[in-house]
Amino acid sequence: MGDQIPLTQFDPVAQKGPETDPESVGTECEFPINNYAIPAFDNFRHTTIPSVKIDHSLSSAIKISGYFSQTHTVYPTASD
Repeated sequence: MGDQIPLTQFDPVAQKGPETDPESVGTECEFPINNYAIPAFDNFRHTTIPSVKIDHSLSSAIKISGYFSQTHTVYPTASD
């Protein structure tokens, strides 16, 4: 039989696998990966959240701390 494994040696549970696999995704999705459709969005959001934290010991008993954060969100194709 060459390099083929006889069907009688296949696990019956494994043989059922292909029957239960979901249908493959269509071409309407921009990035189909492993039957998971990642939709092509017309609008996306990019959020940047930079932050700075400073700690300083003035002495063994006196310590100061400061924190600053800013959120910036961009919607390039938003109409609002």
